[in-house]
Amino acid sequence: MFLFLLLLGVLYNLYIASSNRWTSIEIQKNKNRERNAKVIYPSHYSMPSFYKGKQLPFHQVYEPREVGFPADMQTTKVYNKTKLILVWTSWNSLRKTINYYFLQGGSRSFVEYNCPNPNCRVTFKRKNLRKADAILFHLIDTKAEDLPPTRHPRQVWILYNMEPPWLVKKQAGTQLHLLNNRFNWTMSYRNKSDVVARYGFTMSSTKSFNRIVGEKSRNVVWFASDCLTDSKREDYVKEMQKYIDVDVYGSCGNHRCYPSQSFTCYSEILKNYRFYLSFENAICTDYVTEKFFNAFNFDIVPVVMGALDYSLLIPKNSFINAVHYPEPKTLAETLLKIASNSSEYIEFLKNKALFKAFLDPWMCRLCDRLHSYTGESILKDVEKWFFGDAHCKEWNNTLRTYVDSDQA
Repeated sequence: MFLFLLLLGVLYNLYIASSNRWTSIEIQKNKNRERNAKVIYPSHYSMPSFYKGKQLPFHQVYEPREVGFPADMQTTKVYNKTKLILVWTSWNSLRKTINYYFLQGGSRSFVEYNCPNPNCRVTFKRKNLRKADAILFHLIDTKAEDLPPTRHPRQVWILYNMEPPWLVKKQAGTQLHLLNNRFNWTMSYRNKSDVVARYGFTMSSTKSFNRIVGEKSRNVVWFASDCLTDSKREDYVKEMQKYIDVDVYGSCGNHRCYPSQSFTCYSEILKNYRFYLSFENAICTDYVTEKFFNAFNFDIVPVVMGALDYSLLIPKNSFINAVHYPEPKTLAETLLKIASNSSEYIEFLKNKALFKAFLDPWMCRLCDRLHSYTGESILKDVEKWFFGDAHCKEWNNTLRTYVDSDQA
């Protein structure tokens, strides 16, 4: 009975191995067919949903960018012979990680990221030293006393590093002069490396908005939680709603999405709308908040209300300024006109797509200022600074125009 079960187990393992090999071959064939049909930009590992809101180890990074290929790599010659790479050291003291800058075992890294030439394999077993075509050493984990005893003439020893000099000095496992005359190649972010390994690159991109426009079934959306504001934006929107559909999310409306101001909410909601109201709660000098920036990177045209000259941030023909439309009815008619003309609407999206919004590094600017400050200053009139010099405006429902705010 024992022999029968043993034989059954062996046959089962052979079947699984054969199935996995067939599956791998089919996956590679499919990837090759897809690569020949169109340019593919594979992604790094997708983050499991249960990690949302959790702090992960430093190395467990799920890259948000896709993997692209520079022009000079898109016509790489494919070789039949497979090269074996032996990873000799750990990577930041780790032997296993999903980090993008860590080579995965076998051909996984080369196949999954759609390398034009995927014929390389990775091993971590030092017994394969004589078989290996290349030996990879991660610089800060390399120790002079742990190098292979000899280097075979056909092998390439590669010293790999992605850290800046000060961190190398801090983290290196050995004195660097002890590594002199040992390695053949360098692999790093520096352009003069034998193998350049950058943290990223840029290239031109084309984008079609025809499909995006076709998905939009609603006109205007507004996210708002402050319902009684100095700018009287809520009165303006209420008047707009008489002439155009405006869906309101948050405590000022009937729609909800949580977490508020999250990528999930923006991506799920904004795709259905043509215009987004970036109405500030105060129309004061230079006051522009996340109401404008948070939604900017999505395919939607912003309608702004604020005292800033928005053309200093983005092209004039990429947004509509409600301050130029004191009468809400006129703004609503303008939006409906643009919405009815796909070519005109797409032109707004194209102009906006030339720019991307980022978080401002205010803490860096604070530090810079602290380091460069040499004189003295004093704020003589606090009230004038915060109130009088703000030159705030509000929309007046009776006069149907913008007037000086009571808070000015």
